[in-house]
Amino acid sequence: MKMNIRLAALAAGLCLANLLMPAQSFAQPLTHAYLRTADKAYAQNDWTLAEENYRKAIFHDTTTYATDSSRLQQYLPRELYNLGNALYLQQRYQEALKAYQNAFQNGSDKLQTQALFNLGNTFYALGKYEEAAEAFKEVLRRQPGYPDAAYNLAQSLRKLKEQQQKQEQEQQDEQQDKEQQEQQDEQQQDEEQQEQEKKDQQQQQQEQENQNQQQQQQGQEQQEQN
Repeated sequence: MKMNIRLAALAAGLCLANLLMPAQSFAQPLTHAYLRTADKAYAQNDWTLAEENYRKAIFHDTTTYATDSSRLQQYLPRELYNLGNALYLQQRYQEALKAYQNAFQNGSDKLQTQALFNLGNTFYALGKYEEAAEAFKEVLRRQPGYPDAAYNLAQSLRKLKEQQQKQEQEQQDEQQDKEQQEQQDEQQQDEEQQEQEKKDQQQQQQEQENQNQQQQQQGQEQQEQN
């Protein structure tokens, strides 16, 4: 992973292999076929094929167990979680976010904690550090000592602080630019006003000169008549 944050079980793939497989005694053979293909593709870093087969398993189970909520709840959250992993590793974070959220809503306590952890990772990848920190805090509240949650929380809080400082600096720069622009506008208005006053003064002088010339001309004409 390029980001400086630990992805724990998600990166290792152990959740897919050991924790998230539906129980064979309940799952349909077709579902198992999809999941075997998906898990194999995931292990081979073929996230696209893994995603495709997790989606097939989800569609098959939602169709097969549409009227059996207990069995649907047995399989669907795990498959959604696995789908989230495959989407995450394709950097399709918004879609992964939805998959993890859906897994969290219907999963067991253990799966909810895992989904929260990867929700934190996904929020982090999206630059939503405050949401990431809240997710990791909830993981630690549910399970103190959860692997890497404290580290990821610290990283999220650090990035959040940097983000806030950057936003504050941008606001200060924006305010400074605004004040400078206002000063420039005010200076330009003063210059335009001075220029207009100068033109008005010149016009008045010209009018006065014209008036003086007319008076002189009239005076000369009167003298000539006399």
